[in-house]
Amino acid sequence: MPALNIKNDRIYQLARELANKTGGSMTSLVAQALAEKLASLDQQRAERVARIDRLLDRMAVRIGPVEGDDPSAFLYDAGAGLRR
Repeated sequence: MPALNIKNDRIYQLARELANKTGGSMTSLVAQALAEKLASLDQQRAERVARIDRLLDRMAVRIGPVEGDDPSAFLYDAGAGLRR
């Protein structure tokens, strides 16, 4: 079985103190902390993606429909040059 070896005295002491106060094991505390951090990162990513989606929706309204398959069509107009 793989082992997690904490070599930082301060971190080990904090884990031991929390285990003593909660009655849990240091292993369960580390597992809970890691799970909570991963859930927090997943939530932050979901919020970032939602913000990007909203931004893209606003940009799509400003740009309007794009004709054809050429992605540069919405950036450059042959008669007027670069679009703003």
